[in-house]
Amino acid sequence: MAGHDSMKVSLIDPRERRTPAEFVAALRQLKEWVGLTYRQIALRAQENGDHLARSTIAAALERDRLPRQRVVTAMVRACGEDPRPWIEARRRIAAATALGPAHPKLRSALLPVGSNALVGRTEVSDRLVRLVGSADSGASVTALTGPAGVGKSALAIQVAHRLRGRFPGGCLYVNLQGSVSGVPPLRSDELANRLAAELEGRPQESAEGVEAATRLLALLADRQILVVCDDVRSADQFESLLPLGRQATVLVTTRTARAVPAGARLLSLRPLALDDAVALLAEELGRERVSREEEELARLANLCGRLPLLLHAAGRRLAARPAWRIGALADRLDDGHRGLDELCMSGIDVRARLMASLELVDRSSVRVLAALGQTGSAEAPLSALADALGRDETDAMLALEELLDAHLVDSPEPGRYRIAAAYRWLMRDICRPQDGSW
Repeated sequence: MAGHDSMKVSLIDPRERRTPAEFVAALRQLKEWVGLTYRQIALRAQENGDHLARSTIAAALERDRLPRQRVVTAMVRACGEDPRPWIEARRRIAAATALGPAHPKLRSALLPVGSNALVGRTEVSDRLVRLVGSADSGASVTALTGPAGVGKSALAIQVAHRLRGRFPGGCLYVNLQGSVSGVPPLRSDELANRLAAELEGRPQESAEGVEAATRLLALLADRQILVVCDDVRSADQFESLLPLGRQATVLVTTRTARAVPAGARLLSLRPLALDDAVALLAEELGRERVSREEEELARLANLCGRLPLLLHAAGRRLAARPAWRIGALADRLDDGHRGLDELCMSGIDVRARLMASLELVDRSSVRVLAALGQTGSAEAPLSALADALGRDETDAMLALEELLDAHLVDSPEPGRYRIAAAYRWLMRDICRPQDGSW
């Protein structure tokens, strides 16, 4: 540190401190030892490339609670000392404080209200219960993937409720906002802060990076706990927190298989079987009404891709129009150019939910999706798509594999790709016909 070579070295050892108050007292002693004012510390921090306002230093030294790690680092460095022992002491005190006397009072069940009966999901629910509930000792991850609107969140919450008895340490739920339009995904340290606050039942504090994970690790040590991380966009949102504890289990929902870390168990949630999709619509509309148009009901279910989100939207639209024939809505969806408009009129923003999935892939892959959406058929071979795009088959296949991982297309067999009606409607909505751009 240029110009600071003559600074005397203090004999203050932060590693001897045991409480936040003692740690802050050591910082005060360090300031007095070097004889610097708040302004001088701030200026020296700036010379070191750190941002440390005078008011921040004053606030940190006037309270008996741990300052943020970056504040400690910048201040100690400005005082001419190695910040590493201070950071080590701070992490130890933070962990001990988090674990402290509040530990026996930790809240144990923080799950949203779930549905006891999801149409057509009994078998996959039982399978997911077995996967999550049979986790070996040591933190483990089970991931539930599938397209937008297939019901991943509802199923994960239902399974978490079923497993509450197997996790005496508690069940937690956090939405990581991976596919919420206009909202940034939750970062790893934000996840740790939120989980710690929910466990302790107190207002959320804003620890950063490793500090946030350390605090959470202290809270979860040796607790047999289930954490549901819903709507994950990338593995780095939660992977740095693993292992959460020796007995922690994580259930992840995500639209893209690329967000699943190595070693995780993976279960892909498919659209409903046709009979189950019809049954879901029948629940919305009543048995008497659907019995008069059974064939049209099946057509409507297929046009909705047998996805619960779209089926609920179609059911709500028809339920609010009891005089309509079921076939009338199916005809309007089959038009191809107004399908999303018809479903969005139900009050469920289907378009926004589908659009969010496009952010999971790069623009070149979206162009491939647009090309598939512009074809006259819902399904096409790789060779035809490569010709339409003017690319070689290897390049087109790489883009299609990314779309497959994000559940934007399906592949009934190697070399053939299929786009659901909803995404075909979406691509026709947002793409210019002349060049497939948007």
